[in-house]
Amino acid sequence: MSAEIGFSGSQRGMTEAQRATVARLLQEFYRMELGVGLFRHGHCRGADEQAAMIAGNIGYVTVAYPGADTPDKWTTFVSTYTRAAYPNLERNQRICDDSMIMIAAPAQDTEVLRSGTWATIRRARKDNVPLFIVGPEGNLL
Repeated sequence: MSAEIGFSGSQRGMTEAQRATVARLLQEFYRMELGVGLFRHGHCRGADEQAAMIAGNIGYVTVAYPGADTPDKWTTFVSTYTRAAYPNLERNQRICDDSMIMIAAPAQDTEVLRSGTWATIRRARKDNVPLFIVGPEGNLL
């Protein structure tokens, strides 16, 4: 069995504290699975790109799920695999559906509407996907 981690984060990018906590979580999940893991992300600049780089450096196979609504925001980071582009909300749903665990790094500590990251968090909760929300201070919310 492999760790299949999904990720959603702010296009603004993660804070240093968020990066450290996300790296710690990814390292721990990778170690628990004896070095086998898939890391799924939304293929945007910002937090997706940062987290995919961290995951790739740890040894995860990275899988990009581009959003068809925002090709201008796609990262230049080259993942191991790239899926077909879907509208952003459907893309986020697919990441949740395909993942055993979700990690989210929103720009805010509290839930907001009109945020792709918070929409993905709500979807993961609805689907009962184990979820780790990393706040801007690096704390788990």
